[in-house]
Amino acid sequence: MSRSAGHIPTSVLLENIPPNVERDEIEYRLGIKPYALIVTYPDGLAGCGKGFADFYRPAEASTAIYAIDGTMWNGHKVRASHQKIPDPTTRPPYASGVARIPLERLQYDTFGPITSIESTPPQSTTFTHDVDGSTRRGAELPTSSVETSAAWTRHAPPKELDLNDPWTLEMFTRILLFMNDTGRRDSLVFPPTMTSQERYTVHLLAQKLGVHHYTSSTVEGRSVVVSLHQEQPSLSPEQGS
Repeated sequence: MSRSAGHIPTSVLLENIPPNVERDEIEYRLGIKPYALIVTYPDGLAGCGKGFADFYRPAEASTAIYAIDGTMWNGHKVRASHQKIPDPTTRPPYASGVARIPLERLQYDTFGPITSIESTPPQSTTFTHDVDGSTRRGAELPTSSVETSAAWTRHAPPKELDLNDPWTLEMFTRILLFMNDTGRRDSLVFPPTMTSQERYTVHLLAQKLGVHHYTSSTVEGRSVVVSLHQEQPSLSPEQGS
């Protein structure tokens, strides 16, 4: 993933989102459709929310920020900015209040080596995954286009995860937000601009958090997909989005 000047140029942080708004309305106000959108309301649906909008290109993210930042929406002033890389000297290793699942499952700042992982055989049928969580059946692709959790585990070298690392903490937080997303989308697709090492880190985080994960080849590149269900379709990006 490309990063510069302490932020992720393809990712937009949205703050002070009015309560009870639809995803398509958020996309309309962004002026350009992101390939992934996560919205969460930490204080419940009656309070304001925050979200992440991910785009393929930095120019798309900049356009979205220009379109929505500082605008009034249902009496709330929305804030939008590039997602910053957290500073480990000013943030604790675990982000408090980010998610509503118990963090006691994660007992150490540094995870140990990976262990065995549950998986299912890959699916050979492709699906188009919309940002609102809907899935449509498409053309068939070879089974080899999807790298399952089991295959990844067999070939991956041993590694530890340190949540004091800023980028690792950021990905950890995103997966937690996805797991507690009130919209309950089935899949979280990470950008294909990630390096192989970054994809590997996301795989490890997903395994430790107990969610399904796999790598999918798309026209944009190789993407890590985190899923709430055991089904593992091969994804292809929306044409014309």
